[in-house]
Amino acid sequence: MAKGTIVAAVAIAVSLALAGCATEPPAPESTSAGTATPIESSSATSTPSESLDLPKDFPKDIPLLDGDVVVSNDLGTGWVVWLHSIDAASDFAAASEVLTAAGFENTVTTADGDAFFAAFTNDAYQIQLTAGDDPTYGVSVGYTVYPITQE
Repeated sequence: MAKGTIVAAVAIAVSLALAGCATEPPAPESTSAGTATPIESSSATSTPSESLDLPKDFPKDIPLLDGDVVVSNDLGTGWVVWLHSIDAASDFAAASEVLTAAGFENTVTTADGDAFFAAFTNDAYQIQLTAGDDPTYGVSVGYTVYPITQE
């Protein structure tokens, strides 16, 4: 096997592991899309074949980009929402700015080529923001949201 093929296979395996699953997500149990505050993104000019609804109890005070939902899951302990994007870098920057403007503190930001990650927190939630070209869902911006438990 050629060295380039091995590197590509490892990169795909790592991407799938980081994405959290290699299969189609279950259909969400939700009633309507757009329950969070949307903002304009580059994804408005190109859409996937079908947009999913947000999870039914996704927090309304989490500002999301305005785009088609390609992954929507209620984890029981939080939520995962991925939005279709055309330009991961600019949509990641826009999402980061809106989260900061909404009162979230950016605790870490990193980039590796065309893949982006940041963590945000406020008194109620921790958000892991990602963007890049996923092998299953294409170019997308992902939000993983966990409530902060007050003890």
